[in-house]
Amino acid sequence: RIYSLAPTTGDTIAVFQLPTPPELQGKPDWGHLSVWDDVIITTLGPQIFAEADDTKAYQSLADIKSRDWAGTSSGRLVALDRHSGEVLWTRTHGGSGNDVGTYIAETNYGYIYSGYSSSFSQPGQSNSNIFIAKTNTVGRVTFPFTYGSTGNDFGKSVIPVTGEGYVILGTTTNPSTNTQSIFLSLVEEDISSPIWTRTFGGDINHVAGSLKVAPDGSFIITGTQELSSANHSIFLLKVDRDGNQIFYKTYGGTGRQRGEAVDFTQDGGYIITGSNELGGNSMITLIKTKAGGEL
Repeated sequence: RIYSLAPTTGDTIAVFQLPTPPELQGKPDWGHLSVWDDVIITTLGPQIFAEADDTKAYQSLADIKSRDWAGTSSGRLVALDRHSGEVLWTRTHGGSGNDVGTYIAETNYGYIYSGYSSSFSQPGQSNSNIFIAKTNTVGRVTFPFTYGSTGNDFGKSVIPVTGEGYVILGTTTNPSTNTQSIFLSLVEEDISSPIWTRTFGGDINHVAGSLKVAPDGSFIITGTQELSSANHSIFLLKVDRDGNQIFYKTYGGTGRQRGEAVDFTQDGGYIITGSNELGGNSMITLIKTKAGGEL
């Protein structure tokens, strides 16, 4: 459901039931939600969709650039009227593998979204890849591209960057060690030309949670550092416009703590939300930091 709330009181103005496509098996999992003017755009995934015969014709990214995608994947976009909840249009993007949308943003020509795909790849890639796609104003894909290697890679978000192109956040897996690291890349407007690409991590897993672009052009990232199967910490990573690390801070104690979202605060610091699971019970976590990441 989508809840429309009064900005001053938090009172519920309206509740919209998101559409459940009949071909879905199980409950749908709705992703990032964005609002522009009178339109709500959201993504749906991951789910398994009934197979369509025409998807077998889509074998490469080049093959789908000029086509509408078939309805067999979980990379679904839905546009709704923000006042009535009426569905304006839906698009299902993907191929014969598992495809999931995770984040969407508006552009001058339509929309751009991130996710991950096991249907499409560039040469040298396999398994799941970070997937970025541009669409026009009615959700039809005009250009898709993937980033990744032979490990499993997952796109988390893509955000327009003033004066450049887009910054992509994801989680990448080293196929030799099976260790996950943070993937961050600044790419040009065509989304297929990286300006720079960085990975942040080490000998333990690091999983991307959320990305924000600061007014000075730097990037702030939160996510999860997995110390062991029972002990996770939340991290806060700041990177400058050229991809250089400014600081890296961790917060945690006992339990599996996960960083999910981060934002700026008026005093120049940051606010992080996530969860802490201890003894089978998960609680919401809020962390307020100073400008340098200190508590």
